[in-house]
Amino acid sequence: MADLTKHLVAVCPSMERWQSSTKGSSEAHYHVEYGFLSEKEQEYQGTQRGWTCSCLSFEFRIHGGQGCKHIKAAKEQRCAWNEEMDPGVEPDRTTPTRPRCPNCGQDVIWYEVAV
Repeated sequence: MADLTKHLVAVCPSMERWQSSTKGSSEAHYHVEYGFLSEKEQEYQGTQRGWTCSCLSFEFRIHGGQGCKHIKAAKEQRCAWNEEMDPGVEPDRTTPTRPRCPNCGQDVIWYEVAV
């Protein structure tokens, strides 16, 4: 078996956890979040990370559990940059203590991956 080579990959913090407040059609405000889910949500969605919304549509899984219109709108706002998925764009590594996401400017999170 071949040895794997480890290298660092940068991702935007919104890949791990992100939240937003959005106004619904009834002028009510809803909290939309991407990130770590409760155990119940992990089991239901089949993943460790995913989307949640504080609206009733999400709570009662209206529309077949495909989320709600607030989540759909929030997905367009979230940066979610990942160096592996966009290899032509890299964070600024000239300042190793605070490299930034090239899209939104937040401090990147580093992962060690093996290839």
